[in-house]
Amino acid sequence: MKKHVLNGVLLIVVSAILMMLSVGFASATAYADAADAGASSASAATNQVARAEQQSGDVSSSRVSVTTGSALSAGGDSGDTLAAGSVAASEGAAEAATKSAGSTSIPAGEAAKKTTGIMKQSMRATAQYGYYYASRTALQAHSLCIYYPVNVSNSHGRLTYSNCSTNATAKKLNVNVRTGQITLPKGYSKSLVTVKIRVRAAGDSRYAAASRVVSMKIRLASKQRGAAQAAINEWWHGVRNGTMNAGGQKYWSAWYEKRQAWCSEFAGWCLIDSGYEPGVNMPNRPTTAPQYVSFYKKHPEMGKIKKVSAKTKFKPGDILIRCNKKGKPIHTGVAVKYSNGQLTTIEGNGHDTVVKRTYAAKTLKKRWGYCIRLAS
Repeated sequence: MKKHVLNGVLLIVVSAILMMLSVGFASATAYADAADAGASSASAATNQVARAEQQSGDVSSSRVSVTTGSALSAGGDSGDTLAAGSVAASEGAAEAATKSAGSTSIPAGEAAKKTTGIMKQSMRATAQYGYYYASRTALQAHSLCIYYPVNVSNSHGRLTYSNCSTNATAKKLNVNVRTGQITLPKGYSKSLVTVKIRVRAAGDSRYAAASRVVSMKIRLASKQRGAAQAAINEWWHGVRNGTMNAGGQKYWSAWYEKRQAWCSEFAGWCLIDSGYEPGVNMPNRPTTAPQYVSFYKKHPEMGKIKKVSAKTKFKPGDILIRCNKKGKPIHTGVAVKYSNGQLTTIEGNGHDTVVKRTYAAKTLKKRWGYCIRLAS
């Protein structure tokens, strides 16, 4: 009897032990599975962050290693591991989404410059004329205006000009605040003076104000030299105001009521502006090329007229006459520079505008028939 009871007790004990062992094994298996699942989810989240940051061009190896380490060493609770991985993944996804949306970061310094307007201007200012040759004779009769003596580039904001000369004579010269034009008054007699002009760019929302000082020399010269300067002045004035003096009404209207071919009238206008007088020391009606030729052939004391050859040495202010194949004068120009065999001219009615042209030495004889050296 006792033997049967003992056997029953042993059976119960063995069954209980087996049940405890099976339950423990199942729990351990489930715990391990959960831990593995948590680590896999955290690793996947980490990889997602790394891929998002690589695509955005901002990979931080230290951040990836920290996130990975926290996921794998979360301790005994897989729930904490999964939560940490989810937070890291959501932060990385948000950051990647922001970068992939096309937002660009602006350096703090650049942002400040754009908002406060402190960027420096790369402004340049140069004198259009190194020397301006004003006719002494002309200034005895009328004032002379020097158009746009300053050439400005790379500036921002409205430009203004002022006279900042130190010379007593130069201080008295009027400088137009809006255009920079200099006016030499009637009776001006200083042989040589240096004028300093300050040009100021007001700036705008991005650029600070800036200023530059340029200087130019004004020299009194002969009437012929003054004629060349007058031609240059007219050409430059047309370039700056964008009209190129198209149509030439300013030049032909003194002689005609209706428009005519006006190359000779332009040359005549330059002569008058420099102090020559029609009918005295220039043609009475300087309206055609043949009139120039006939006048100076009859009055050699007013100017020497010679046929152009390979030996001709041109000077600024020479009046040039072009001839056709039969030798008939057909066009008029004004020489403004001669250097290294090349001749530069200013001509009226070139495509109905005032133009500057340069001729190579080998073409001069073909292009021009006569050169008139005016008396000063």
